[in-house]
Amino acid sequence: MEIPGLGVVAEDDAFEGYRSGAVGVPVLGGIDCEFIVQGYDEDDRPEDFHTAIRDFLALDSAALIAARPSIYAHYLASRHEAHQLRIPGPDSVLEYVELGNEPEVIRSETNGRISVTLECECRWEPDRGLRLVFLDGPVRPARACAGRIGATEDPAAPGSVRTTPMV
Repeated sequence: MEIPGLGVVAEDDAFEGYRSGAVGVPVLGGIDCEFIVQGYDEDDRPEDFHTAIRDFLALDSAALIAARPSIYAHYLASRHEAHQLRIPGPDSVLEYVELGNEPEVIRSETNGRISVTLECECRWEPDRGLRLVFLDGPVRPARACAGRIGATEDPAAPGSVRTTPMV
């Protein structure tokens, strides 16, 4: 099977969806990523997945630079007294994030929108990490996450996004 933007994909039972081969992702510095696409076969509007994938692959590093204030706000919101890590400001916050390399494409059961999510490691939440949500293009840092996105954890649900959209 082929999904536009990703090429030939294979079924992946672990994710109940499809896994792509290596695809260079400009917003992540051109690194090769394997995409996970969930819900594609049963979806009534697969073209929405194509649009989300195309828009995500069209982003460059400027999208992450624009998202630094939101990611920094997420860091500030998750700080606690015992936390020793001090990030001086938004301009350096990405130095404390290890970007993921397995974007997941999924339709929200809550609002019906397609998002591309990326689970990342971050030094201020080492046990939980950070999920970046690319919804209609912009980067939105969602709450820290501990698991995969599924029916019970919706990346585009009201309240899951900590900040306003970044352009």
